[in-house]
Amino acid sequence: MRSVASAIGLGSLSSNGALLGASIGGAVGGGISGAGFSAMGGNNVFKGFLNGMISGFVGGAIGSYIGGFGGAFAGGMSGSFTNSILYGESFENAFYSGIIGGVISYGLYNLQMKNSYNQYKKEGGEWSYKQYRKISTASQRSFAREKEFGGWITNDDVLIDPSSGRGKDFHAPSTKPNTAIGRFHTHPNSVKAGYLESHSLSDIVTAGFVQKVDSYVIGRENIFRYDVWKYRIGAHDSTNMRLPMFRYPFYNPFWLSSSK
Repeated sequence: MRSVASAIGLGSLSSNGALLGASIGGAVGGGISGAGFSAMGGNNVFKGFLNGMISGFVGGAIGSYIGGFGGAFAGGMSGSFTNSILYGESFENAFYSGIIGGVISYGLYNLQMKNSYNQYKKEGGEWSYKQYRKISTASQRSFAREKEFGGWITNDDVLIDPSSGRGKDFHAPSTKPNTAIGRFHTHPNSVKAGYLESHSLSDIVTAGFVQKVDSYVIGRENIFRYDVWKYRIGAHDSTNMRLPMFRYPFYNPFWLSSSK
């Protein structure tokens, strides 16, 4: 007797949501979903839990590392494909399940991003959706890879710096465009001893003396802003904007699992 169990899951991790955190989060969510739907379908609960954990771990790791909409699709696809293979499906069936999982994960990610942006605007955020989406995606990749990302904010866009200038506690800004009105960079290691979540003194001096635009630091918990006019009066403190940012997605995608 064969039965089909399906589950859709998309959630957020805690402040320690780097690559391992996303993988573990995906594994836990996948295990719970897999066990629950196996029980509902009268199948082996332990097998559903184990397969869900493995596929959730794979999807969470891949989705988190790639980040953004591409990560959502890849995480959903890889998790669904893995789950189908674990249940003994043929490669062809597993591939189609993976495509379905990727599409659904992509759609859920898009909805969650838009909901997060609506909350950001409601609480006073100034960025456009395009700016918010690009900075959120860069931040997700930064936190997963534990490297600083940065970019220039223009009137309605964000120009992300090349990958060659990224390190664990530094980033090399690209050439400032004439249209720049702000600058952002991430502090992905701010939960570790010796790192700051907000602007360092060198960040402030660079913003005020070299770049001469407002500066934003995206930490794991908060967004900080340094207004460049403060530099002219000798003020070296940045402000916690207390605004939401879309972070730490993990992917427990749609899967079709069959068992006898």
